[in-house]
Amino acid sequence: MSAEGTATIKDDGTGVRFLGTFDGSGDPITSTDNLDVDVDPTVLSITDITVNEASPYAVFTVTGPDGTTINDLSLEDGDSSGNNKTLNLSDNQVEYWDGSSWEVFSSATPITIGSNETLLLRVAIDEEQDTFVDDGEKFQLIVTSAGGPVVTGVATINDNGGGTKFPGTVETTNPPAPTEDPTDLDTDTDLVSINDVIVNEASDYAVNIISGENNLVLNSLTIVDAGNTVIQNFDIRVYDYSTDTWVPFTTGTQLNDDGILPVRTTITEEQEEEIDSGEVFQLQVNPTGTVTIMDDGTGVIFTGEIDPATGFPVTSDIGLDDDTAPTAPSDAEGFNFCGWLTWEGQLGGDRVVFFENNAEIHFALPLDDANGADLIIL
Repeated sequence: MSAEGTATIKDDGTGVRFLGTFDGSGDPITSTDNLDVDVDPTVLSITDITVNEASPYAVFTVTGPDGTTINDLSLEDGDSSGNNKTLNLSDNQVEYWDGSSWEVFSSATPITIGSNETLLLRVAIDEEQDTFVDDGEKFQLIVTSAGGPVVTGVATINDNGGGTKFPGTVETTNPPAPTEDPTDLDTDTDLVSINDVIVNEASDYAVNIISGENNLVLNSLTIVDAGNTVIQNFDIRVYDYSTDTWVPFTTGTQLNDDGILPVRTTITEEQEEEIDSGEVFQLQVNPTGTVTIMDDGTGVIFTGEIDPATGFPVTSDIGLDDDTAPTAPSDAEGFNFCGWLTWEGQLGGDRVVFFENNAEIHFALPLDDANGADLIIL
């Protein structure tokens, strides 16, 4: 006669412990205290999230065993096929919640999941906030553990009233959870938008950015108001990312895979030496984008180049035009000035003094001027 019995050893917190003693009935004494829990260190998961565009942050929740080491956190734009990209959110930092504050992650200093088996990760997304309808931009957060799997969470940015708004704070729960704000969710209605720019008069170009849904087709691009500019024939060109050149706009031109299109307008006709009040003209796609040309040392210079890393125009603040009249010298106290002084090129150029009729004129020319000085009265 024989019999078989099967013993199953559990390490997941279930089963019982045999203490090695027996009760009065001869049955073994068991206990459920201090059961062994051996969690697979390779088990790791991360949430996919839908974030409302009004949210300043996207907050992912990672779950894994206590003591799991995270070696690397990285971001990639778009979905797994590289579509529906954001405006380079992959360049942003990833922060982790250490139990009391947000800290910037560095691969040089790996982090560990705590006893609550939860890790919150935060990425700033406020640069995605706009007024036009998007097609749900996406980015991926890739989490790599020591000796374990690589898990990926996908964030989809929603602008039609859906998704979660994360203010960036954390609830005092165990395990911790990101705060959610259901108010003032973003709902965009514009199909396309164009930005306003303030350009310095020394710039040869003004460059606006048209934004909208990825690969959106445009039917028209026009100057709707020349304002007080002196430009007679506006030379408008758009940037062709496939050839890295500026080309004339044609019906059917598309925004790129990131939903942007730079528009360049030549403004060299505006360059002169008289002070202006800030000439303005407007480009129209559907809404309008305003260009203001300044000659008072403000604004920027558009170089005409496009940064290949960002897809946006390159600007400079070196050599800005400033046509404002100079102030009287500090040693001119006691003189009654009845005219104004202008000069070309600021230093070493021609000086011209304009006076009203019947004005008493006093001139002072430096005797130590190495270049000499000539006074001509016209």
